[in-house]
Amino acid sequence: MQAATKVSHIVFMPYPARGHINPWHCTIASEVFPSNIRFATISNDVLPSAKPQAADTSAFFSAVKHMAAPFEHILDQLDPPVTTIITDNALAWAVKAGYSRNIPVGLAQMDEMVAGLKISGVQFLWVAREDTCRLQEDCRDLGLVVPWCHQLKVLNHSPVGGFLTHCGWNSIVDITFAGIQVLTFPFVGDQITESKQVVEDLKFGLRLKKEMGDKTLVTREEIAKTIQTLMNVDSSERKRLVKRAKQVQEICQAAMKKGGSSHTALDAFIQNILQGHAH
Repeated sequence: MQAATKVSHIVFMPYPARGHINPWHCTIASEVFPSNIRFATISNDVLPSAKPQAADTSAFFSAVKHMAAPFEHILDQLDPPVTTIITDNALAWAVKAGYSRNIPVGLAQMDEMVAGLKISGVQFLWVAREDTCRLQEDCRDLGLVVPWCHQLKVLNHSPVGGFLTHCGWNSIVDITFAGIQVLTFPFVGDQITESKQVVEDLKFGLRLKKEMGDKTLVTREEIAKTIQTLMNVDSSERKRLVKRAKQVQEICQAAMKKGGSSHTALDAFIQNILQGHAH
């Protein structure tokens, strides 16, 4: 008896913005549309059209979260059953939908990050709010993956030799205070500006993600090479970064002491509020 051929059914769920969707349309476009590719859509009742997206990005980001239920409905209607989901890192609900159905989920940049860390040979602590168990299994003995940590305490721990960050403002404040050299990996908004400040202005970091945009994939080879540059104690680049990080730390901590610029500015702010209430 001949064994039945297993059919692969891959679902691609891009981030719902034209810059993410259009490249896939162009990739599969041809004079004869492939018979093994189908499209499914989610109603505009869930997501606003393109023009309002630009006018109110915060409302759009909130609306994206409401795509979870329609997406799961589409998954349940598909035949043959879905065998793999490929999606953007930002769509955590798409990842959860796959795992709840035992469907493997492909996260290209995350997979490259794991591979790059392993190639680098550097031991690490990875704080990942989602998918902690899978990442720990992938990283095995080289690193520890946790859902949360006290970031400032970790950064002030003497064995820490570097920090990879998306460049959220809280993280920038923490690394400045701790005097830690960094790799920047910004995605959106103020992260891009803060990455520039760290790398080009304050000069105590390296840019791991050199081209902006979620569709820009940083390869495992690039990741491993940059991590090794940051962590190699004999590297002249690392020595420069360490020296500059300590200089920035001294400036930061001096500003927070009594009489420093941050202390004085905060004190003046409080006094202005108190005087306003007194009137």
